Amino acid sequence: MQGNPIRRVSLIAVVTVMCLTTALTSVYWSMHAHAATGGPGLVIDVAAGRHSISSDIYGMEGPDSTLQKDIKLPMQREGGDGGTNYNWLQDSTNYGNDFYYIGGNNTANPVAGASVDQLVNDQLAVGGHSLVTVPIIGYVNKSSQWNCSYPTSAYPGQQVVWPYVTLANGDQCGNGKDSQGNQIPDTDLSRNYLQVDPTWMQAWIQHLVQTHGNSATSGITYELDNEPGNWRIVHTDIHPEPTGYDELTNDTIKYAQMIKATDPTAQTMGPSDGYSYAYVHLDLQDKPGDGITSHNGMPWIPYYLQQMKNYEQQHGTRLLDYLDVHYYGDQSSNDDNATTNAARLDSTRALWDPTYNGPNSLGQYLSPPQKVGQIQALKNWINQYYPGTKLSISEYDFGAHKTLNGALTQADVLGIFGREGLDSANLWNTPTATDPTAYTYRLFLNYDGNGGRFGDTSFQASSTDQGKLSIYGAQRSSDNATTMVVINKTGNDLTSNLAINNFAAGSSAQMYTYSGANLNAIVRQPDLAVSNNSLTATFPANSMTMIVLPKGDGSTATPTPTPTPETNLLNNAGFESGNLGPWNKTGNAGVEATSPHSGSYDAYLYPSAIQDVSLTQTITAPETRTYTLTGYANVSSQNVQFGADVDGQQVRNIDILPSSTGYQKYTTTFSVNAGQKITVWYYAHPVDGWAILDDVSLE
Repeated sequence: MQGNPIRRVSLIAVVTVMCLTTALTSVYWSMHAHAATGGPGLVIDVAAGRHSISSDIYGMEGPDSTLQKDIKLPMQREGGDGGTNYNWLQDSTNYGNDFYYIGGNNTANPVAGASVDQLVNDQLAVGGHSLVTVPIIGYVNKSSQWNCSYPTSAYPGQQVVWPYVTLANGDQCGNGKDSQGNQIPDTDLSRNYLQVDPTWMQAWIQHLVQTHGNSATSGITYELDNEPGNWRIVHTDIHPEPTGYDELTNDTIKYAQMIKATDPTAQTMGPSDGYSYAYVHLDLQDKPGDGITSHNGMPWIPYYLQQMKNYEQQHGTRLLDYLDVHYYGDQSSNDDNATTNAARLDSTRALWDPTYNGPNSLGQYLSPPQKVGQIQALKNWINQYYPGTKLSISEYDFGAHKTLNGALTQADVLGIFGREGLDSANLWNTPTATDPTAYTYRLFLNYDGNGGRFGDTSFQASSTDQGKLSIYGAQRSSDNATTMVVINKTGNDLTSNLAINNFAAGSSAQMYTYSGANLNAIVRQPDLAVSNNSLTATFPANSMTMIVLPKGDGSTATPTPTPTPETNLLNNAGFESGNLGPWNKTGNAGVEATSPHSGSYDAYLYPSAIQDVSLTQTITAPETRTYTLTGYANVSSQNVQFGADVDGQQVRNIDILPSSTGYQKYTTTFSVNAGQKITVWYYAHPVDGWAILDDVSLE
């Protein structure tokens, strides 16, 4: 999504507001000192759930240059709606319906590719990567001089005319709608556009290679256009019809072939769909003969991945390296009221929590509707249809970056991206260097002003109440320090204990906090005492904190897991009693002696097209530690999940996929405090199929 707003700001007003804001903030925090209350328990296990965190998840579109240098921005994107029509020879574009179909930038003597070259050079200067959008729609902007698709001389009587741009002949530009709001067909595309193909575009890729080196050297990744499901809406003049499955797949193949032939080191991403509905349907209108209906109801992204895999199998070349989508949170506006702020913080659950059911949730668009977390659902599609493909969210936003609430939400998002194993991401509406959300990025990438960063290897970190106090952990490969970001989402100071497993820490931990007490700095706090593998910290109301645990003397770089007790805490875990007790069920579930994994019995779930089925068992955690959950399952469809809740909050969710080899083993770990309730569950969504389960253990 992209517009081209024209801003007129009074410097005096800005300075006045900033001064008043600073003064009032100081007064507020001096008058509202919060007495700390007991917070949720926090647990980390440095040996569990380890995987690399890609630095490309900290990317931005059009960053503030000061912030870019402060944090050594890992990734910068050139894209948005303007990326669809970018003409590299004219170094200009057309934002379509976002900006009255006006093309150009009022430049008489453009330098070919200058703006993108500058972006790449700026990123190379800070050691970062670049994401460059390659148009595949078939048309690019014609000239760097002002021009438009709907000049008033050719199309009089338009609904709205933009008064701030006048063409050389005295024309102004309309919105392409008649006085009744009906779309006007553009009868002369050559007035404002140049029709192009992969051969024409190849010269730009050659220019980038000659100027910056191949992609392995320049750090350039290529995004294959932008939000094709919106072309009919944004670029109505050149693409008035819905975008089709095979249309987009074939264009992707042609342009990706060209890129890979020109630069064999290049990596590509697509299809860059704009919203969850498009992941399934591609376009809001089903293209006759080339939409979801004509493809037997197969969702768009699975079809796209399937075709990319088929190409590689037939030709021996991978054309698609990243599955790329866009995502906007349910509260991505800049509203700053209590209701919106609470909803904004909660909306990050959509990225990982299947129980979240907001307006942008993917599961509601599936047939039948399912409960899925956004990132895991996309990974499941990758695993099923094109394994080895990486996952990108090249454009996203959760809003309100000038507010503390927006900054805390963004911190939660970055933590989730790292924990869930996303490979690349770029924030859309980027903050200025002094906005609160700028300090979110500093917290992760330069918390101490001397290059201190969040770790690059994620490990298991959990909170007994993620809605109040969320925690994300990662170990730094440079010095083996353990780093944690803790976000207090409440209006109260919270004091919590942090239990440390499988890490030989020193006697103290460093603590850096950003809160309403000082919106202009991340503040170093007194060091925290570490004793008996734990520490206690107070997290200010509405704050984000970095905790750094240096490696203690004599510890090993590789964590040594704590031996797990062999006692299975679940009763009748292999269903050998011949009945379900003490398992609880909903729907058609029971015990049979048909296909056990071991012993004589197994459990079955038989969902129908209108009824889901579940099995659950709840126990009380006997001690504070990391628990291992294991189960065996064989299923006929992909709509079965296995996981655990702690005190009613989901902590683990594994998708069970069909296998031709029978039972598959599923294992996960999570940390729990003594006395908490652990519920182990299997869940089958409404679908005609079956699942058989056996040998479940919680140790």
